[in-house]
Amino acid sequence: QTLYVKGSNAKKQMQRAFDAEIPMILWVGENELASGKVKLKVTIPINEGSVQETELEIPVEGLEGELKKHIAQYNEDFERGLVKFERPDNLKPGKDDD
Repeated sequence: QTLYVKGSNAKKQMQRAFDAEIPMILWVGENELASGKVKLKVTIPINEGSVQETELEIPVEGLEGELKKHIAQYNEDFERGLVKFERPDNLKPGKDDD
C-alpha cells in the first residue's frame, strides 16, 4: 500500500498509516536518496498488543532482504494472533497536529 499526500508532514502520514494498520513504513525522500540509505519504520505489535516501533536505516542495496525479513516476522506474529494495532500516545489525534 502506498501513501503520499503533498504538503503533509511525517506525523500526519504516520497517523494515516496507523489508521490503515500498515505495519511498515518506508521513508524515501531526497535526503535518503542522496545518502544511499532509506528509513524503514517498523511497527510490530508484541506482548499481547503493545507496540514496538523501530526505525532502521538500510542501505538501498540491502533493502529487499530487510523487507523480506520484517514481512516474514509480521506474518508469523499475525498467524500467532499477536498483531493488534494501538496508536502510540505521540500519534494520537489532537496532540501537536501541525
